[in-house]
Amino acid sequence: MTRGFRRRLAALAAGGLCAALAGLASAPAAAHRSGVSNVLIDIVDIDGAAVTTELAVKGVDLDDALGAEIVDRETDTVRPEVLAALAVRVVEHVLARSFVAHGDGAPCGAEPGDPLPDADGVILVTAWRCEPGRGMAYRNRLFLEGRTLAIQNVLVLRGEDADQDVLTADHDTYVLTAPPPSTLSVVRRYTVSGVEHIVIGYDHIAFLIALLLWARRFWPVAKVIRRLPSRIR
Repeated sequence: MTRGFRRRLAALAAGGLCAALAGLASAPAAAHRSGVSNVLIDIVDIDGAAVTTELAVKGVDLDDALGAEIVDRETDTVRPEVLAALAVRVVEHVLARSFVAHGDGAPCGAEPGDPLPDADGVILVTAWRCEPGRGMAYRNRLFLEGRTLAIQNVLVLRGEDADQDVLTADHDTYVLTAPPPSTLSVVRRYTVSGVEHIVIGYDHIAFLIALLLWARRFWPVAKVIRRLPSRIR
């Protein structure tokens, strides 16, 4: 699994970067809001239908969605006191659009923690309980109201295995109780998303950030490395 996981990450990065880098030369000088989010999904107990999600979003995206001022524009960091005051709204907004559901679409029971500041981002950890035997799927529709090209990087831990996908407006669901998508299908989605961004001149930099999984933190990859130190060599 270790070598296969590394090959998967390399293939995803290569496929997406080929599409994104091609448009950098013509990228507009002004940066757009990203609409990019990352989620780590830990299948705690597949038989007991227990899942934990750790979602990371950009604070400015929440500001745009909620009409709020969570981010200090001068320092580009989340203001903890403002986030705390808006915690209920943030959780309601996020969990209405990013959630684990049964196979028939009915949401599973959610136990969210408090949203936490993380530099310019916000992290929300949620424990989900589904009914065994009804299937489980993760669905994401975050930030798509204002950005049809918003994307979410997904990293799924299945015991000793780790799989990755990218969710878009056209592919917004990851079925947790089904085999993971092939590397080729994931690379294809990254590539198509990259071409769409390039063709309309939108958010090239944000797309690169998505492909590199917020490279300055290596957020999802670091999670796997910390969780699976003996398996990644």
